[in-house]
Amino acid sequence: MCVVGVMALIAGLPLKARMIGGFPILSVVGYLVMWGGAVEVVTVPVLRRAVRMAAHAARWARQEPGRNV
Repeated sequence: MCVVGVMALIAGLPLKARMIGGFPILSVVGYLVMWGGAVEVVTVPVLRRAVRMAAHAARWARQEPGRNV
């Protein structure tokens, strides 16, 4: 996703067909796609780890029901 965003960012500069008043729309879309890919790369591992930790805590709570947390 980041690679596609970088490609669109760079490709949008020489392409004059997608400009509105001198504003490179394709480059802006490419930047947003690139930024979204970076956010996904950073947040997905954190969310997966949080889900694993929650599952582990739930298993632990079921195994020792009389223990206060």
